[in-house]
Amino acid sequence: MRDATGNAISLDNSNFTVVTMVPGISPSGDIAPPVSGVTLEVRDSAAGGAATASNANNITVHGDLAPLELSLVGLTNQIYCQNDKDCSQGRFVRANLKERDFGGYNFNGADLTRADLTGANLTGATLNNANLTDANLSEAILSDANLSGANLPYAKLSDATLSGANLPYAKLSDATLSNANLSGANVSDADLDYANLSGANLSGANVSDADLDYANLSNANLTDANLTNARLMDASLTGANLSGANLTNVRLINANLFGANLSDANLTDIDLLWAILEGANLTGANLTDANLNSANLFGANLSGATLINANMLQANLRYAGLSYANLTGATLSDGFKERGADLFGANLTGAVMSSGIVSFETPSGTFNNVSDYISGLSELGPAIPPDNSYPFDYVVAAFTAGAAGDVTFGVKKRALTP
Repeated sequence: MRDATGNAISLDNSNFTVVTMVPGISPSGDIAPPVSGVTLEVRDSAAGGAATASNANNITVHGDLAPLELSLVGLTNQIYCQNDKDCSQGRFVRANLKERDFGGYNFNGADLTRADLTGANLTGATLNNANLTDANLSEAILSDANLSGANLPYAKLSDATLSGANLPYAKLSDATLSNANLSGANVSDADLDYANLSGANLSGANVSDADLDYANLSNANLTDANLTNARLMDASLTGANLSGANLTNVRLINANLFGANLSDANLTDIDLLWAILEGANLTGANLTDANLNSANLFGANLSGATLINANMLQANLRYAGLSYANLTGATLSDGFKERGADLFGANLTGAVMSSGIVSFETPSGTFNNVSDYISGLSELGPAIPPDNSYPFDYVVAAFTAGAAGDVTFGVKKRALTP
């Protein structure tokens, strides 16, 4: 071992395995020279004896020191663990490791709880099963790093670079990853519930089977990402870009996708119960067998989308664009017992539809023809003759479909409850 001035520190206890640096302990034992500052404690692995001595604040550690413990210390010099870059099972609790170069280091199983790694270089580092609880990795570089099974709850990774990083089964609940770069990263089976990923780049990332319940992904980039079987209940994806992403069998119950871009995305078997998709771009998206029950698609663009066998019971499709969408077999209402999908002002030009039922509110309480409320169908009628002798708030229109764009409606007005 060497102190900050480069002087060697001699040790009589040569078979030590644990090193602890603790301030405030009086110099004693067989370590020389004693210098004021941080105290170094060395324990003999064979006899269990301890030796302590004061040392400089900045210490360079050389040699075979695994497992290494450097707690509550401000380190500014290069750290060499066993075999230079092998710091596996080391202990660095609350260590100050800002802007240090750990490229290619092995921290497998190391304890970095609350360590400060702001701006540190961990390119290609191994952090499998490492404990980084509440650690600060803001602006750190972790490209191609391996964090499989790592423990990172409450960790701070804002503006960090994790492109190509490997994080399967990592625990990132309540972590902050705002504006982080996770492009091409593997985050499969990771726990990211309540995590903040606003503005993060996850383009091309593997997020399959991950838990993102209550996560914040607003304005995140998820283009071409794989989210198969992921959970995003109550998650926020407002303004997120998911174009070309694979969301097969994803659970987005009560999620907020206001203004999100889902063009050409694969949404097969997706669960969007109560989800907010107002103003969302779903052009060319595949929503086969999707659950859109009670979803809000007000003003959404579903032009050219595939909605075969989709459940759209009580969905809000007011002013939605459905031109050339395929709604074959889609469920738009449960008979006349429930309100159907609200298609007021929707554009169905060229849409393919099976027989079904839709409904729409009538702002004036009067009704003449379906064409007053839905556009783009080549044949609209016959309609029930208007009867405005009693007030009503919405209309239920049952329709049968022939050729594409050739739909015949029969209309029933639903009275307001007295």
